[in-house]
Amino acid sequence: MPISSALSLKQLLKETKRDWDHDGIPTNVRENLWKVMNCGTAALGAEVFASPTEIKIIYHTCKSRFCHSCGARSAAIWQSEVELAIPDIPYPGNQSHDATRVLAYISAESSFAE
Repeated sequence: MPISSALSLKQLLKETKRDWDHDGIPTNVRENLWKVMNCGTAALGAEVFASPTEIKIIYHTCKSRFCHSCGARSAAIWQSEVELAIPDIPYPGNQSHDATRVLAYISAESSFAE
């Protein structure tokens, strides 16, 4: 079956599942592809919020770093943590400061070095 260029990632994973969901593909790869394919759907579960006049269903996300949605969010959070941990000091190429030589050391105990 030809694959349309207008497919979303989820649609692409669903249409090509027979190509990646078998014993020849490492389990961790299959698990992450399955998570991404099912991110934000009932397959991963949901929370139901109800009032006398309305019901709202919030589907769980996959939290995979490979997901275009969850992974981007995780990367943005990690980047902001790193930016907060690194001191704002002058370095070559930083237009807001005079160019100076900087030697940076990030300890293994840092929260973002894990």
